[in-house]
Formats: sequence, C-alpha cells, structure tokens
Amino acid sequence: MSKDLESPYVEGVPDWDALYRARGDEVSTTRPIFTGDVFTGVQLPGSTGRTKARSVVVLQHPCSMRTNGVDLAWQVLVAEVTNRKEIDEPGWVGGHYNLMPLPDIRPDVTSQSQHQA
Repeated sequence: MSKDLESPYVEGVPDWDALYRARGDEVSTTRPIFTGDVFTGVQLPGSTGRTKARSVVVLQHPCSMRTNGVDLAWQVLVAEVTNRKEIDEPGWVGGHYNLMPLPDIRPDVTSQSQHQA
C-alpha cells in the first residue's frame, strides 16, 4: 500500500478545479456557511491587536456553528488564509501536514496570491 497522499495532479498537470465546488462569483449568496468556506476582506484583529482585512477559512463543523440549528453563532472558528507558493506534485503526495493548500483559490487573480493556504 502506497503512503502517498491523493493529489490534484493528473499526469503531471494540476487540475485545481477538482478541489472546489465553487469559487468567486460561482458561489450562491443564499448557500449556508459550511466547513472549508473561504471569506475575504473580514475585519479581524491580529496578534498585535491591529485590525485589518483578512482572508479566513471556516474550520468549525456546521452542526456546532448554529445556536438553534438555524441561526449562525456569534463567533465561528476560523483560520487565517495567507499567500503561499504553488505546491508541485511531489509536494502534494509527500504531505504538507502543517497547512491546507488552497491553490488557485482566487482564479480571477493572475499573481502568486491566487495560491493560498
């Protein structure tokens, strides 16, 4: 049994679309919030207490982020999403256990900041 992780690469070429159900304008504004959803421009304080616009990914399970099964809780567990370099195929299959790669999360951006984690 191989110890390699699954990879979005097909014959050496990345298929980033296989990782996402929807990005950018494809996301319905009426869709409920789920684990893994990424939000940009969220005003949050950092470790220094300075508030600025940040990108975050939702970590909390949908069942625990709703107070009565319907209404969203006042606070939801998230992690900051930052720019990262694109991970090549050996990097994917060998494991990056300390981060959640989000390649091409911003398909409208052509700079390195389209790849985040």
